[in-house]
Amino acid sequence: MDRKKFQGLLCTEFFPGLRESGFQGSGTTLRRITEPIIHVVNIQGSSSAAGFYVNLGTHLSFLPTEGGCVCVPKAIKESQCSFRTRVDPLPSLSRDGSWPYGRDERQARLVIGELWSAWRNQAEPYFSSMASFPEDFSLLVEHTVSTSPHPSHALTIARIGLKVGMLHEANSIA
Repeated sequence: MDRKKFQGLLCTEFFPGLRESGFQGSGTTLRRITEPIIHVVNIQGSSSAAGFYVNLGTHLSFLPTEGGCVCVPKAIKESQCSFRTRVDPLPSLSRDGSWPYGRDERQARLVIGELWSAWRNQAEPYFSSMASFPEDFSLLVEHTVSTSPHPSHALTIARIGLKVGMLHEANSIA
């Protein structure tokens, strides 16, 4: 099955379920905005043209985007989010980490069924861990104080710390 036909199936069998949980958008990127929290889902075709990736992002509207631009919640891309991950397929489905389109419609529908299972096991917990502001992000700041974050994340977490009123912790992280 080619990418365009598979995307048609996503539009009828996957995206409606995402919309039921608050995601909006068109094309291959959907967003759920609950200020200041933005959740992003993006379906990205693989370079091999035989499959796709399911990219997830979380961002806070008061932060600059990755790359240093002002955040526009309704237009932010997954690649601009401060927190990102992917929904991984079962190893039996993929050799390169991408989801296959399937050879025909029957296989494509099976892949979408597996995607729903992976969504429940991976995406929902990921988004749930960053769904409440300031509570979930205060916990993130507290956790970061006791770890050695990557320098690119330290500034982001320090900015979050300032926003949630954790000045001491923000200074410690910075």
